[in-house]
Formats: sequence, structure tokens, C-alpha cells
Amino acid sequence: MNAAGAIGQNMIENIRIAQDPYENPDHTGLVKAMAEAERVFFLGFGYDNENLKKLGLSEIRSHATIYGTAYGLRREEIRRAKSRISRHLISHDGEPVPGVELSGEEDDCMLLLRDHLP
Repeated sequence: MNAAGAIGQNMIENIRIAQDPYENPDHTGLVKAMAEAERVFFLGFGYDNENLKKLGLSEIRSHATIYGTAYGLRREEIRRAKSRISRHLISHDGEPVPGVELSGEEDDCMLLLRDHLP
């Protein structure tokens, strides 16, 4: 299997759907994974406030970086999406909040992952 195929298979095995935390038995695991993550990827995500609230972004530590696709979004839409994400991040013990990087408006999921995965 080539590198793109391996990345794709790994992505498929790790896809999680953001549901109501009270209905999702994986939510506790999601919050824990966010706290331990070094990189968080949003692929094909709309950056809606309701969905962002469900993800436990406040648990992401300063050593992590958040990456996301912005395919088809214009510059101002990307700025607003970054702002919405940032509102859900908090400082832990005086640490800076994690960085947020959204791809260019023409970059798809595979290009984002190729740029940021080893």
C-alpha cells in the first residue's frame, strides 16, 4: 500500500462523528484524546458553533496545533472559522492557547494531511 493509501485507511479507522455528548458513549474518550493530542485535524468540517461546542476543544493543550480544511471558503470565511475555533480554546495554567491553521480555499483533505503528517 502506498503512503496515500495508508493515510486514507488510517483516517477511515479513526473517523468519529460529533453527536450529542449525552448520546455518545465515545464522548469521554474524545475529550481525553483532545487533551492528549499533539495535532487535531478537521476534515470537511463546517466550523459551526454548535458542533464546535460538542468537541471538548477546551481540553486541547498549548503544545497541540489544530489543522483544518477550508476547501471552498473565502478568506473572510476562513478568518471567521478560525475565530470560532479560538473562542472554544482556553489557556491552561497560563499556557498560550493552541495554534489554529486552516488550509487554503483550494486545498482538499489529502493535501492538508500530506502537508502536516510525517
